[in-house]
Amino acid sequence: MKRRSSPVNGVLLDVKAAATYLGGSERWLRRLLERGVVPHKRIGRNVYFKRSELEEFVDDLSGISPRRARFNAKKKTAAAGRDPDAA
Repeated sequence: MKRRSSPVNGVLLDVKAAATYLGGSERWLRRLLERGVVPHKRIGRNVYFKRSELEEFVDDLSGISPRRARFNAKKKTAAAGRDPDAA
């Protein structure tokens, strides 16, 4: 079965499409996923991104260092009850 490499619909993007949208590689985006930095949705084994959440993510990053971006993302996920470090 061939994997999709395009937007799933007008709102959701798969990893390849999201990486292209953000101007990075799939590997870079998967690293961000592992760190819990980028907002995403899992449906089964597949990972999808909402275009609006990616736009908000990029807006939050503008003008700050990568270290501060990781801190802000961890703070947001902890506040939402999803602490990526609690495992």
